[in-house]
Amino acid sequence: MAEEDQYDPDIIDDQIVGAYPTENVKLYYPFYRQNEVRYWLNFSAKRYSNRRAQKAAGGRPGKLVDILLPMPTNMNSTSNVNYEVDQSNETPFIEVIKSSLDKLKTGNFLGAGRRLLGGIFDPITESIIDLTVGGNLGRVSMDTGESLFQSANPRTFNFSFALIARTPAEATAIGRIAKAFESYALPFPATSLLGNISANAMIHPPLWSWTPYTTNPSGVGIAKTLSQNSNLEFWTSNPQTSVLTQVSVDKTPLNGIFASSNDAPIATIINLQYLELEPNMNVNGRIRSRSSVTSQAGSSIDASGLFD
Repeated sequence: MAEEDQYDPDIIDDQIVGAYPTENVKLYYPFYRQNEVRYWLNFSAKRYSNRRAQKAAGGRPGKLVDILLPMPTNMNSTSNVNYEVDQSNETPFIEVIKSSLDKLKTGNFLGAGRRLLGGIFDPITESIIDLTVGGNLGRVSMDTGESLFQSANPRTFNFSFALIARTPAEATAIGRIAKAFESYALPFPATSLLGNISANAMIHPPLWSWTPYTTNPSGVGIAKTLSQNSNLEFWTSNPQTSVLTQVSVDKTPLNGIFASSNDAPIATIINLQYLELEPNMNVNGRIRSRSSVTSQAGSSIDASGLFD
């Protein structure tokens, strides 16, 4: 993360609500002892775009909000691929023979030639029917059912964060983080060319992505503390651009009303569920969204793979 990306604990409320939220809002927790946190997740929201390259990049250029949190002890992803049992595309050899004989027998031949072919092939065809449709031997056709691919569902991702404030400032930050997740899951009001809020339209909710970081023990300050390496992607399963579909906030997880000196809740549990925007494909061992693949149509596939 760039050094100039400063996370300000004193973000004012109107930066995370309203029709036109201020861009590049940065929130984080905890404020203190950050070097004691080994792993982090940074959640980023961007404005929606229907352009394939921008969807693949997480949305339009410029972030609406960054939320930096310690990696939770409870996070999981779910993948579902849909299949439907149908007849196999394979054609049994005996059916090929029977079909070919039928075509020859009913071909556009004239006079005696056609009668001759019919006389030759009729007994053969009847014998094949005896074998394939029950006939004298009681045989029936082979079950040629096969699970045929239909679609790959976008994956779901679940996170559960237990945040406990050690100071009034942290209690305020936790409240604003919960508020940011709740508000940035929602659509924005659309506006007219004159800047007036429309009564008939909305703007698609933001697109989300999240990135893992590890702590650099020699760093000073939150921006200098974070670093990345290739093994961190195993924590996140290479998520593609997503939407935030569910936010659950529990402000009384300690079974009581516990407030900081500034009246903000001391403890909060935030549960998040994300859904990828599009189905994915396997590109040389790496998961890539449809937009990520199709926006590069015509180019060669990257030779580097997941297991390099």
